Amino acid sequence: MNRPRSAGDALSVPPIGTATEFGGRLYDDGFVNMDGSTAANGGTWFWGYNSPSQVSGDLPRFRATGFRSEYFESSDYSGPFSSDDDLRSLSPQIDFVFRPPSDSRLPFDGFLVSFWFFNDDSSHRFTDFSARRTRNDFRLDYTDRYDISILQPVIGAPYEGSIGRPGPLLGNRPVDRERLDVLVGGDTADFENSISTSLDLDAYSLALGPTLSGRFRENWSWQASAGVTLNVFRWSARETERLGVSLTGGPSTNFQEWRDHNSGTDFRLGVYLKGDLIRDLSENWFIKGSLQAEMAGTVEMKIGDSGYEFKPRGYAIGLALGHVF
Repeated sequence: MNRPRSAGDALSVPPIGTATEFGGRLYDDGFVNMDGSTAANGGTWFWGYNSPSQVSGDLPRFRATGFRSEYFESSDYSGPFSSDDDLRSLSPQIDFVFRPPSDSRLPFDGFLVSFWFFNDDSSHRFTDFSARRTRNDFRLDYTDRYDISILQPVIGAPYEGSIGRPGPLLGNRPVDRERLDVLVGGDTADFENSISTSLDLDAYSLALGPTLSGRFRENWSWQASAGVTLNVFRWSARETERLGVSLTGGPSTNFQEWRDHNSGTDFRLGVYLKGDLIRDLSENWFIKGSLQAEMAGTVEMKIGDSGYEFKPRGYAIGLALGHVF
């Protein structure tokens, strides 16, 4: 999780200038401007104030208001999502064993041609990104104090001097300035994504290889085969990513959405090893239990920023009813 960091400030200052420099200043309750002699003696008669309550001792106070918004943000990216699943399914398989003539001198006693089909629909839902953006709003209360000890008695309020008419002098620069930041509100926006992926995979495999067989008891025999597989994989993948936002603890709403779709057909060579245990039921009919192990090249499927890898390697257990022609 990243630590919150300042993302920026938005500042709106009142027109009161810099306290250490000569200038014109407009307050909520008066003004202090420059006249023709300010640059020479630092004073001005071009000033005014609104209320007697602004004067305390020899320091009249002028107030002004500004605003500031402060932004913070933090984010958490958990990195690429990864899942390793074993696919399990019932699938049909058809085996043909072609036997050569009995007088042939081949090193095997048959040739297996086997076809099977496999289908899988898988889906995942996960989140890998969240973020928070916070805004704090402040009211800036400025108070400038001026020395008017030279004004005896203090001129009554309201008073408004002018640049063209001489009057009581006031120093153009305040003797001190105070700023108070008052929190008046703010908002928090929480972002989180939700990613849904789905994959539809059809696999077709044709196995070709020689067989060996033998009998070990009456009505019981075995058969073994090894060879190559020709594999065709057809796939279709979809991905939907939604970015939701919740404002100040409210319900989440859909902020943005992205959709991707991709499909393809891939061919891979492989190898297999198969063993059968056979029980004769009659002269032409038999029942067979099989254990088959296969391995083929990896199929890579890309969709948007996500990717799938299908590794067709594993084993299959089968039970079949057979007939000798």
